[in-house]
Amino acid sequence: MAKFIFITDEVENREASKIELQVPNDLNVFEFKNMCIRMASAMGYNSNSIGKAFETTKEIEQINKEIFSIFYDVDNNTSDIVTTTGSLFHHPV
Repeated sequence: MAKFIFITDEVENREASKIELQVPNDLNVFEFKNMCIRMASAMGYNSNSIGKAFETTKEIEQINKEIFSIFYDVDNNTSDIVTTTGSLFHHPV
């Protein structure tokens, strides 16, 4: 287990003065994000506020959809794809 520890002694601090989290060594950033959302909810923040604070931009969502679409098309239309030197090219019909 890994430990994330944050400590501050600033007088005008509007954040937590000490945070200590024990997490799995292989925790990825998406799991960390989910953990932060759960922690905010447990602290009593409104779900709408949490959603706005952790919302991904529409631009990133669109890019993710496009990437998924490309991989889906390649996976399901392999007869239209020719592999040459490790690159994917559409086969001319």
